[in-house]
Amino acid sequence: MNPIHHQVRNDGALSNAEWAPHFTCKAVGNAILEILPEYPHRNLTVLCGHTHGSGEARPLPNLCIYTGAAAYGFPAVNRVITVGTAPASGPHPQ
Repeated sequence: MNPIHHQVRNDGALSNAEWAPHFTCKAVGNAILEILPEYPHRNLTVLCGHTHGSGEARPLPNLCIYTGAAAYGFPAVNRVITVGTAPASGPHPQ
């Protein structure tokens, strides 16, 4: 679920106020927008899906929201995430 109402898309258009509650979690969005400005040296990436349109938003300088698209009956990879860095040579740590 996308935490920010203004980032939810359906068929290319922003969801209206009537439909947005079905696709967002306002409580989480409000908490993020309230707390994150207190930590400008920290970044937060939010990964969400379960909407009919994809998108990327930066409502705050240290907040990035990625929304993956969905189509009923057609699961797909929306984005590949790499965490950390691999050593320049040799085996990967176990």
